[in-house]
Amino acid sequence: MLVRFEIVDGELTANIDVPMQSVFDRALSNVSFEDGVMHFELENAVAVAVWDGELGGDGVIEGDFSRAGLSGSFRLERDLGDEQAAVAHEVERSPYEEDEVEFNNGEIRFAGTLTLPEARGPHSAVVLVSGSGPQDRDSELEGFKVFAVIADHLTRNGIAVLRYDDRGVGGSTGETLTATIEDRTRDALAAVEMLSQDVRIDADRIGIIGHSEGGIVAPLAATLSSDVSFIVLLAGTGVPGGDILRAQQELLLRAAGVHEEEIEEDRQLQETTLKAVSSGEDWDQVEMLIRDAIEDDLGLLTESERAAIEDPDEFRDVLVAQQMTTLKSPWYKSFVEYDPAPALRMVAIPVLALLGDLDIQVPAYMNSSAMLDALKTGNSPDFTVHTFPKANHLFQKAITGYVDEYDELPKEFAPGLLEMIMDWISEVLEE
Repeated sequence: MLVRFEIVDGELTANIDVPMQSVFDRALSNVSFEDGVMHFELENAVAVAVWDGELGGDGVIEGDFSRAGLSGSFRLERDLGDEQAAVAHEVERSPYEEDEVEFNNGEIRFAGTLTLPEARGPHSAVVLVSGSGPQDRDSELEGFKVFAVIADHLTRNGIAVLRYDDRGVGGSTGETLTATIEDRTRDALAAVEMLSQDVRIDADRIGIIGHSEGGIVAPLAATLSSDVSFIVLLAGTGVPGGDILRAQQELLLRAAGVHEEEIEEDRQLQETTLKAVSSGEDWDQVEMLIRDAIEDDLGLLTESERAAIEDPDEFRDVLVAQQMTTLKSPWYKSFVEYDPAPALRMVAIPVLALLGDLDIQVPAYMNSSAMLDALKTGNSPDFTVHTFPKANHLFQKAITGYVDEYDELPKEFAPGLLEMIMDWISEVLEE
């Protein structure tokens, strides 16, 4: 985790990043520092996480952490990486302009970064739309700043790029779980509208690049607005969300070495959940099955892991509540029930769809053919569907494609990915 402390109007404040849990720039509460003792808390709808530590002479904060019956220790060292990066940035500035921007979709305010090429405009532009879950404007996953890298490459090659914090992240308001795919589509179109009104942008040459769920949003946005002139789908889907979740979960469990009997139990839980999402009924049964599954998982903990759980009942209740909150959310229902094929058929602009053949979150084997079938029978005048060999969900050059491998791989795209995107956009814009 990364905690940023700052004095604002005479008061100590702090924000926290926990990338592995997709928590970015979240405000901490009850922040205090007196006589060398540090205290801060992170609140959410289910439980409060509490840190109590002391600042040592070496500049390190060490102490105790507790949340929902779970306790442990923590250690914070001063991060010189950001300071060194800031110094390097001053020495070698990016060869383009970076503007902090804001735009609105109704009452929801979004904060983002617009990068503009050095050359005189108006510029062609793209809006970057992230995948599922709360993500910051860089779409940072396991230390890989996916959108920051894309924005840098495209802007260096003459394309303006807007990337923004998701709802409830960083400078953006709102909540992620209450936003349906249709809501997120309107968010993206609000970003397109902002660009179209900027005199530095060519309003007739604005596209959307969407990753994962963003690859579902982009085609729908293109059917709702004539301001979108092309779309690039990175690990987008071609089949309904429920089918994606079924395939995804089985692949993830097999990758983790789970026994066939446990996979079948999880499959039953998933089917019961999907039926409850569709009907709005039998949630009590879903909760019971989730509680049983968590009980089984807790039984597999080591003695030292069990010792860290001060209140097993509270800990179990929080885990159940967290899962139920997600499963009963407007976002989850919209994802499960949404079929991307109709929008893909309706798209009447150029489409580039890229997948990774080692992606176990959006399996290429079931989505590439579905996307191609929809585009072939649709209205797009120019479309390409391509699967990158040895690429995972983040389009890193991978070995297995498993999720736990993301952090171990170089924080860069598979060779040729960025060049393919840039070359395709250039060709589309020349037509």
